[in-house]
Amino acid sequence: MNSLLFVFIILSACGSAVFYFAANDGQRGAQCMSACLKLSFIWMLLSGIVPILAAALAATGVLIVFVMARSAGLPGGKKELALFVTAIAAVFIFAQGCSIQGGRMPEKMDEMKLDYTPSSIRASLFDNNVVYAGTERDRVVYAYDMSSKTINATIAAGYMPVDIIQNGRSIITANRTSNSVTIHDLRTGKSEQVQSGGEYPSAVAYNPARNEVYVTNIGSNNVAVIDLSGNTPEVVARILTGKWPSDLYLAPDNRYLYVSCKYTNTVQIIDTQRRLPVFTKVDTGISPSRLLPISKREIAVINEWEYAFNRSSSILIFNRINYGLEYDILVDGGIFDAALSKSGRYLYVTVPPKDKVIFVDLKKREKVYELKFRDEIPKWLTVSKDGRTLYVATQQSKRIYYISVNSLL
Repeated sequence: MNSLLFVFIILSACGSAVFYFAANDGQRGAQCMSACLKLSFIWMLLSGIVPILAAALAATGVLIVFVMARSAGLPGGKKELALFVTAIAAVFIFAQGCSIQGGRMPEKMDEMKLDYTPSSIRASLFDNNVVYAGTERDRVVYAYDMSSKTINATIAAGYMPVDIIQNGRSIITANRTSNSVTIHDLRTGKSEQVQSGGEYPSAVAYNPARNEVYVTNIGSNNVAVIDLSGNTPEVVARILTGKWPSDLYLAPDNRYLYVSCKYTNTVQIIDTQRRLPVFTKVDTGISPSRLLPISKREIAVINEWEYAFNRSSSILIFNRINYGLEYDILVDGGIFDAALSKSGRYLYVTVPPKDKVIFVDLKKREKVYELKFRDEIPKWLTVSKDGRTLYVATQQSKRIYYISVNSLL
C-alpha cells in the first residue's frame, strides 16, 4: 500500500470520526478515531519515521480519543486505554533497542585503485565529490573527483604529507620526512614550503583569529607557530610539549590548543595568545594519538596502544570545560585514525592490526558494527561533506574504498 492511499484512508477515518462526534454518536466517533490513529502509527513505522515520534503522536492521539469519548458520555474505556498505551510503549522500547540493528548497516559501495601508497586523506569542506590524498614516498597531494575517479589537481607538497587540513582559501599539510609544512593557495594554485620548526611533523591546525598555523613535531617534542600574516610564512615560536606530540585540536574560541602527547600519556593545553603551556595536563590512557571534537564541550581522545596490555584501544571522552574525564569506550586494539559522523552520534575508527573499520555509538558507548578488510591494512579515513560516504584508504592494497554509512549517519 503506497503513502497516498494510506493518507487517503487516514483522512477518511478522521473525517468520519468528526462527523460522528458532531452527530453525538460518540461510540462510532471513537471507533473511527481509534482506527485513524492506529493506521497513522502503522504508516509512520513503515515510512521509517523515528520511533519516539511515532509513539509520542500515537499515545497523544489515544489520550484525545479517550477524552472525546468520555466527554460524549461513553462508559468505561480506562482498561482499553491502559492496554493500548502499554502496547505503544512496548513497541517504542523494542524499536529503540532495534533501531540500529534493524537499520541498514554500512557497506562497501565502490573502490578506487591507487598507484602509490597513501599517507593521508581528507574530504573537501566545500565540494562533496572531492577528496585530497597524500603520497607516502612523493612530494604530492592529489585532489580527486571521487565520482569520476579522476585527478582534478596536483598540489606540490613536501615528502610524506601525513596530515591535510583545509580552510577557506588554503590546503595545509604536515610533511613528515621533509620536516616541512606546505601552504597551498587554492585561488592561485601556488604552494609555499615552510620548515616545520622541528623534526617529523605529524599534525597541523589553523587559527583564523591570528592567521597562524600550529604544527606538532614528534622528533623535537614541540609545537611550532607559523605566522602567515607577512609576505613569507615563517616560524615565530616553538613551544615545548610532552614527548611525541601527535595531534592537535584548536578550541572554537581559538584561545586554547590541545596537544596529545603519545609517550607521556597526556593531553597538554597551550594558551595561543601567550604561546605558553598552561598548568593543567590531562592524564589519558596509553599512547593518545588522536584528538577529535565530538561536541562544543567534549573531545574524544583516541588511545592507540592500550591493547599492548589488554588487547583493546580506549576512546576517552574529555570535557574540556570542567577538565573532567566523563567515560571511556573499549574497542579492538590498535586504533589509527578516527572521524565523527555527520549527526555526531557515531565515531568511525580504523584498526589496522585487525584489518577493521569499527563503528562506535557514542550514545550507547559501545561498538555497534564493523567492516573487515582482509590483509589490506585500512588506516586513513575521512567523511564526505554530506556525511553519507566514508572514504577509507588502505596501506597494503593501495585503495580508497567508498563506504555508505547508511543508518549510522
